[in-house]
Amino acid sequence: MELNLTDILKNDGSEKCFSERLSLEPVKYMGLGVRFDEGVLTDGCIRNVSGVLELDMKVSCKIFTQCARCLEGVERELCVDVRETLLQEGEEALDNDSDGDVIVFSGYSLPLDEIVLNAILVSMDVRYLCSEDCKGLCPVCGKNLNVEACDCKSDVIDPRFEALSKLL
Repeated sequence: MELNLTDILKNDGSEKCFSERLSLEPVKYMGLGVRFDEGVLTDGCIRNVSGVLELDMKVSCKIFTQCARCLEGVERELCVDVRETLLQEGEEALDNDSDGDVIVFSGYSLPLDEIVLNAILVSMDVRYLCSEDCKGLCPVCGKNLNVEACDCKSDVIDPRFEALSKLL
């Protein structure tokens, strides 16, 4: 979604508030797929403060991914507060900006989808588990050990560590 900023770009002190439900495409994150089936709710304002655009937004969504151990489906709620400084392409950056982090956009519209997706990905956990005591998949036969036990040998040594077992 492109957010039109024409009204506030040249008017110091003006603001534009918005509340939108975005449809984001599924993405890969840490090797696992992440979906946003119910959309992503955004609620925020962009303010022109002395010629500098400040974005203040709350993002909330339900993410659907897989358990990192057993690959079963996992559903989690996610809420993110986003605060960003926006700079129109071609404008001078402020010298007093201490961290120098700004989002540069071109024209008179802001690509809200990209900002929202980046904020979600940065705030996500590295991995998600279906439960804290998830047993995962059997490394030999691939059965989900949460559902049923398998008859595979559990004392099989990883070939990469076989030389170390001779030391014991």
